[in-house]
Amino acid sequence: MVTLKYYGASVLLALFGTTVGAAASSAVDLNALPARFESNRGQWPANEKFRARSSQYSLSFDDRGATLLIASKGRAVRFSPVGASHDVELIGVDPMRARANYISGRDKSQWRFGVPMYEKIRYRGIYPGVDLDYYGQGGRLEFDFIAQPETDTRSIRMQIAGADHLKLNRDGDLVIHVAGEQILQKKPVLYQIAANGAREPVEGGYRLTGKNSVGFRVGAYDRSRTLVIDPVLFYASLIGGIGNDAITGVRADANGFFYVAGYITADGPGATDGAYQTTVRGGADIVVAKIDPNTAGGYSLLGMTFLGGTADDKPSAMAVDSNGNVYLTGTTTSGDFPGIAPFQEGLGGGTDAFVVIINPMVQGADAVSLSSYLGGADTDAGNAIALDASGAVYIFGTTRSANYPVTADTAAQPVRWGVQNCFLTKFTPGNSALTYSSYFGGEFSDDGRAMAVTSDGIVYAAGATYSNQLAPVGDAYRATREGLDIFLAKMDLNQAPSNIVQYVSYFGGKGMEEVRAMTLDSKNRPVITGYTASTDFPTTDNAYQKRLKGYANAFVSVLDPNAPKDKFVAYSTYLGGSFGEVAYAIATDPSDAIYLTGYTMSADFPVTADAFEGGNARAIYSFVTKLDPSRDLAQLVYSTCMGTDGVNSGLAIAAGADGTIYTGGYTGPSYIQLNEKTFQPAYNGGTQDGYIVVIKP
Repeated sequence: MVTLKYYGASVLLALFGTTVGAAASSAVDLNALPARFESNRGQWPANEKFRARSSQYSLSFDDRGATLLIASKGRAVRFSPVGASHDVELIGVDPMRARANYISGRDKSQWRFGVPMYEKIRYRGIYPGVDLDYYGQGGRLEFDFIAQPETDTRSIRMQIAGADHLKLNRDGDLVIHVAGEQILQKKPVLYQIAANGAREPVEGGYRLTGKNSVGFRVGAYDRSRTLVIDPVLFYASLIGGIGNDAITGVRADANGFFYVAGYITADGPGATDGAYQTTVRGGADIVVAKIDPNTAGGYSLLGMTFLGGTADDKPSAMAVDSNGNVYLTGTTTSGDFPGIAPFQEGLGGGTDAFVVIINPMVQGADAVSLSSYLGGADTDAGNAIALDASGAVYIFGTTRSANYPVTADTAAQPVRWGVQNCFLTKFTPGNSALTYSSYFGGEFSDDGRAMAVTSDGIVYAAGATYSNQLAPVGDAYRATREGLDIFLAKMDLNQAPSNIVQYVSYFGGKGMEEVRAMTLDSKNRPVITGYTASTDFPTTDNAYQKRLKGYANAFVSVLDPNAPKDKFVAYSTYLGGSFGEVAYAIATDPSDAIYLTGYTMSADFPVTADAFEGGNARAIYSFVTKLDPSRDLAQLVYSTCMGTDGVNSGLAIAAGADGTIYTGGYTGPSYIQLNEKTFQPAYNGGTQDGYIVVIKP
């Protein structure tokens, strides 16, 4: 049966220090409730079934409702569904791996071990055909009423006993006055899923129904379809030290764990026990971590280590294999960058690329199986890394070095042609020699930014170029450059050098565009993103946005170099508002839904009804956007901004098979919304900290 679902919005714990209107009052310092609910195994009075608590207050749940005790005020506030069924069943939902133990006093019969904890609790059958869920989200406790189709929503009401009075403010938020303080419940935002997958907003809000009683006002909607609000901000944490820090890579595994990589400065979170490198050695070191988003606080950090020398070491891209080994490339200026089974022992120039294979769950020296410089006498940067089914590793990047290491006998381009060319390097872990290494580029300047590799080793690479002689190969979509253009190349390294490059084409408009990331869809078609300032950037009939709106917008393009030229652009759209955007990372899930992140400076960046935040002219926001071809690529499935002020940017994104979104980037102080699961809840200083966020739309 299709469920009709609507939310009562944030029920507790967004407190303000001033009353609605003018007069000020001191706010109670309430931290967010833990995003966990402990079950009663005899450690509390029998009528309590679950409890959530902090040092200053607790919230207990019995069969008839919830009671908030504010210790500093000596006040209890009771939340009870009016007219609830006497046959309600209170159960825990989504059990956590963590358990609680109670050991107090000499009487061992009163000790309790392995007390289950849950991420959500449910009053099943609170009204006929209606369930009530409580759960943590974004540092708040929230409740959902979940109703079957044709349920009369007017019968659903909540009595709030112990409050001095209730009031609706001008924004439609519910303000609960308690002992001179205010508890704010944000106005519900409702929407339905249309047949094409688009989100359709539904008008609605709170309505006061009597003395300390509140119900819900729901506008016209299709009762045969689901009515929902808000995705869940499932996990969020900062990772940063006292300088400039960022998360540049995110990958998820089949078990729901995820891996992150980035760079971090001193005085950030500590490495876990037995880490390969426990402290930051230089200005910025590599940080690699494995995280369990189902567990709160420090327990969520399964393993974290640093790696680097005494200067700056910054990863730009990551890959993860099925054994949890993390593969990294980026840039280093450290003359003492760790060398573990290297194929290049010393720093070749002022800045070299590097390659690292590290497992954050392995302790000591065995955590790193490879750490090597990769570069020549000038500047080199690794910008993309990928694996094929055999375990071979591919690195794509940019070099200004005339002596970048190449495999002269097999390289498709053994010498640098322009002042700056791309490079493509392949090796097999365990071998000391490179399997393949070559320049790639034209007569001027080329920037190798994005790459993806099929399971059988076919390489798709993309970047930006000013070169006119990046000669087209195959049935090229476009043979001439028109501005700072994108190029797309297809290569088969198993062919003879003259046949390795099988396809090359320019792509873009008459203005400026650059690619920043690439993934593959289920048909092995490259899916690219970046930014464009061209008014004539190629778009398809089913594009979400067919025109440039700002100085530059992000874009998403699905390309097919194996198709005839007129079918090369399978899908392409602008994405942005009236000022400017850049997308830095892209991912797909098994259904070919497309996910991207970056930053926006547009107050009108397109967001969906369930967004955490919309754009605002005062800030540079991170954005996370999802499009889904199984629904309608002309519609956004989900889109949100993140960051309340200052400068924020998304740099990494991954998608789980169930559509869970994993993303990372950088932010300023208190700009990114966190929740109880964070293991670093406070900004550590400097210009920026890294962030990681997991969203379940």
